[in-house]
Amino acid sequence: MSQRINISSTQLKVLKLSYCSNLEELNIDARNLLSFAYEGNNQPGISFQQCSNQLEVNSFSDVDFQDHSSLRKFVQNIKPQKIWASVSLFICLSILTEPEQGAFQVSSIPPTIKRLELQFSPDYEAFYFPFMNYLLSSCCPNSISFSFRSYVHGKAFIQFLYETLMGRKEGKCHCSSSNTKCWWHALKIVKVICTFKIDENADFKTMLDALPTCCADENIGFILEFYQNWIGPAGSTEKLIVCPVRFTRAPPRNTCGMLNHTRRRPP
Repeated sequence: MSQRINISSTQLKVLKLSYCSNLEELNIDARNLLSFAYEGNNQPGISFQQCSNQLEVNSFSDVDFQDHSSLRKFVQNIKPQKIWASVSLFICLSILTEPEQGAFQVSSIPPTIKRLELQFSPDYEAFYFPFMNYLLSSCCPNSISFSFRSYVHGKAFIQFLYETLMGRKEGKCHCSSSNTKCWWHALKIVKVICTFKIDENADFKTMLDALPTCCADENIGFILEFYQNWIGPAGSTEKLIVCPVRFTRAPPRNTCGMLNHTRRRPP
């Protein structure tokens, strides 16, 4: 496989690349392209010379926690930046050997993407925070969804994620230094949505208990809204006062089409 691939077409509408191990640079000039999917663990720079306003970009990859900045660099190397709003990341597996409890320090705001979908959950509770911390230090997703093969163990992780996003875990802030800000400071609004009918007065635990134990269309997800400026030393003009996140329950009907079905890793 070449280290650089240039693709130019006015007719191309769907493009998928899988496991291009040596690829470092991908240049796409296809103004009518509607769907682009990339599957693989290497992270080439991807540039769209011309693109449709309807373009959807889906990336399927594993996560290697030994390289803390790899996921973030991959998104940032997608050009132009306006494409980030159409990017969906599907996290298929992770390599997590020695969990780190401190927040990853970032010097700039992570890229905002359309969606983050988790296709697995960590096996051990000790891995919950390092896994979530890595993802939210790498990107700011507008939504988080799940497509676990089994929710028997996944429910515990979803519960942990909910409590952390809502600030109900002890400590709340995850900054390891007073001179930098972690992703928790960026959270402005957190909304919980579900794709199944449930009493409007039901609490989150009731919603979680209503999930099936195996893969199904029913799902729970999170809609996130972040502040735009949240990186900076304590006392600077960019410092944010922590604003309590708000829990908003969706009406007892589906309000988010992206969660109507489960997307799986392509064969």
